Amino acid sequence: MANDPSIWQLYGQTLAGWADVASTSVLSLAGINTFSDLGSADIGRCNWSIYQLGNALPAPTGSYSPHGDWFGAYWLYLSYLLQAAPAPAATTPLSNRPAALPPAAPDFQRYRQLLMALRNPPSATLRAARTPSPASALAQAHQDLTQSLASTAPQVVGALNLCWLASQQDPTSLNMPVSIATGTARCPTFSLAQWAQAWKTWNAPPLLRASPARVLLTGATVPLAPIASGNLRAQPPGGWPAFIGLSIATPAQPALRGLASNASTAGTSVSLSMALAQFGSFALTPGGWFSPAFLDASHYSAPSDAPDFFSANGALGLLPSHALVGLGPQLTLRASNPAQAEQLADTVTRIGPFSVQASTTVQLPPDASGSSGQVDIHFDAQDSNVPVLLGVVSQPARPTTIPSTDKQGGLR
Repeated sequence: MANDPSIWQLYGQTLAGWADVASTSVLSLAGINTFSDLGSADIGRCNWSIYQLGNALPAPTGSYSPHGDWFGAYWLYLSYLLQAAPAPAATTPLSNRPAALPPAAPDFQRYRQLLMALRNPPSATLRAARTPSPASALAQAHQDLTQSLASTAPQVVGALNLCWLASQQDPTSLNMPVSIATGTARCPTFSLAQWAQAWKTWNAPPLLRASPARVLLTGATVPLAPIASGNLRAQPPGGWPAFIGLSIATPAQPALRGLASNASTAGTSVSLSMALAQFGSFALTPGGWFSPAFLDASHYSAPSDAPDFFSANGALGLLPSHALVGLGPQLTLRASNPAQAEQLADTVTRIGPFSVQASTTVQLPPDASGSSGQVDIHFDAQDSNVPVLLGVVSQPARPTTIPSTDKQGGLR
């Protein structure tokens, strides 16, 4: 019997095929719409969505659950590489003068404490608004650390200095302007390749769009969970939301009001067909502050007391490489009888990642055997004119740390 994880897997397999997801990659499916400002005309709001999408690292599960801080974790990792560098040698004595004492050992622990205090506020918005000032304790610790080891580990020191510059509010190629709730700020640069051009094409009038809709699911049997009393974000064990979200609500269409039935839909199922007017896979790339060369264990190694950055759950275990984005969903549920159709029209508020509302119902004609009663319910997505994140493709930072999940939505 179909269950929600199996439907998400079927849905994910189609998306993985469209995006040509490699077997070494992990596709995390977005169960709830996020990052809708990707389509904003305000470049700062669009940049803020791109930054959050790029900087948040997917959890090693099939369901997209962003966590972590790519920029902060990479900066922290570099500090461990610097700790592994040789200590500066003592100054060579002149004639019979005693050798100078070696410089004091850098205080890596304090540096990391100051860095984590900066990068771990309660929210990403607060993180974006917090910048280390030139007079801050972190600034002094950074200067002490990099100056003392510049001669023994110039490459790592250079990489740390790039992170420092990217964290500042002075405009550089390493950061970008964003609009956040508290105003404007600058964040480390991330790019979503070809997105601006694609959105311009997608946002054109329908008659100018040449590409036909792409079919995601056809006649898939989807189970119906109990009505959630308005809580659309409740998730069953395993992290997967119900593919069809039901909630007690008043329909937006006056013609559909009063159609709700008291009969429960729990334990039943419905046939779903789903298509997208537009779909694209867009490369997510960090700015010049990041260099993958430092992740190469054959050239750079951290000390033994460093955290395991590259395990499946590590701070740099999975790095996002592509965002899968869709627009204009076409959604139809086929109910077995008018009573079920009436209730679904009144209670379905989400299908997959799309927030929806019923628009029309169509009674199907009798088939050859004379049976009838099936009803198609067509839904309009409340976000039909905004881009919707469908999933994120990630790459293990080191190939030996591929999570034990498959590429089609990460399901075993």
